[in-house]
Amino acid sequence: MIEEIPVSENKTETFPCKEEVVAIIESFIEKRGTIVRMDEDEQGPVSLVYQVREGGTGEFTEYSYERKGEHPYSKTAIFVDYYTEGVPVGGSVLAEFTENGEIRKI
Repeated sequence: MIEEIPVSENKTETFPCKEEVVAIIESFIEKRGTIVRMDEDEQGPVSLVYQVREGGTGEFTEYSYERKGEHPYSKTAIFVDYYTEGVPVGGSVLAEFTENGEIRKI
């Protein structure tokens, strides 16, 4: 269920619940992974890290959901980071959420 969070008197902002965040991440990828870290409050996940391992090679990919903070330029987004032998070797923004809860793939 998407939680509606009051932003001001006349405006609400929606954020996905844990299951929706995982479903959104899984819609972008072919392999399945596991949640390795999650911070949440009464409104749902603030951050969630979903990890996909690449066999026994030591390579893995992390998909990170970050909910918009109080900084005026922050955005709710999903990031992807690539690791080789536990060392980050690249990454980017995968998708951003609009103020009305729609997902915009980057």
